[in-house]
Amino acid sequence: MDTMEIAAFLGKYSDFRPAPLPELAAAYFAAWSWLRSDFNDETHLLRIFDFGRGNYDYITKEREWQQTANFLGRVIGAHGSFMESLYKEGVKSFPSQPKLGEIVRFRFFRNGPGRVFGVWVVRQGALHFSLPFVTGPLAATSDYQPAPHGLSGFAAPVQQIYPCLVPFFELDEGETIAAADGADEIRPSADGQAVTSIFKHWVVPGAKAGETVDPGLVTEVTWSIFGDAIRRAEVVTALRERKVRRIWMAVPTRADHIETSYANGKRTDRLTSKEGVLDIRVLGSNWPALATGDDPLGRGARGAIPLHLMLETARGLSLAPRGSLKWEIEISCVHTSD
Repeated sequence: MDTMEIAAFLGKYSDFRPAPLPELAAAYFAAWSWLRSDFNDETHLLRIFDFGRGNYDYITKEREWQQTANFLGRVIGAHGSFMESLYKEGVKSFPSQPKLGEIVRFRFFRNGPGRVFGVWVVRQGALHFSLPFVTGPLAATSDYQPAPHGLSGFAAPVQQIYPCLVPFFELDEGETIAAADGADEIRPSADGQAVTSIFKHWVVPGAKAGETVDPGLVTEVTWSIFGDAIRRAEVVTALRERKVRRIWMAVPTRADHIETSYANGKRTDRLTSKEGVLDIRVLGSNWPALATGDDPLGRGARGAIPLHLMLETARGLSLAPRGSLKWEIEISCVHTSD
């Protein structure tokens, strides 16, 4: 709905256009096509409660009609304005798909003092995603975590306290912490091909947004691009003696098929979905007994998330002062003959 309204606004006010009107029409058409397929012709309602669809808790059954009426009203308003703009400028045809140029950049929302926020936007080759450093309604909410949202095949469950490519650390005293909700420091590379974030202050998943804790651990996380793959490398250093009960993380995907292979002592999990194919592999780790498996967990913004690849350490880790844990995972977008 926002895309259609933005296109209508830009059609009317040409000074703000980031692209020619035919390109805006292609984006408008893509948004309309999605919304049209999301409309149930039998119930005359949007499919917001279909199987596998996730919604934030304010979207209740009582608001199903309100959401649909809002959709109809916004589309009617946008369509009249946008069609008038097309007619005035003589646009009689437009591309069937938006022609999206390549872009790799980091944009700060707030760069100190205190917590730093921003987003890494990547549209390069097969990699199309945004990686946000932001805060959700609760600390470490799944679809607000620093993970490559929009990457073909990857999908975070809606409004869950769940480790989506962001490890959760269960400490010996029972508290669970995560490196999320902004960062203490963010260092984008000059060429936009990598982003490093540093966390001295962590959050407790599910706690009040904006509240942080100092567990005596510092983690440095670097996301970097290698062709059609992205890598996440993490180094966790103890400032004092610390014991960690376990570390676990999920790679939730739209995949409904998984194949596992081994080469040169490394395991690769190939996750296949209608959106694309992802290869997941751990490149290196000194985390004890880093193991993988799959576990289902549910509802996504655009449909079911049937398969999750889980990574978990052996229970009971001890870190001496200045001791560290290191690991690196790679996610590759795979080109297939299909």
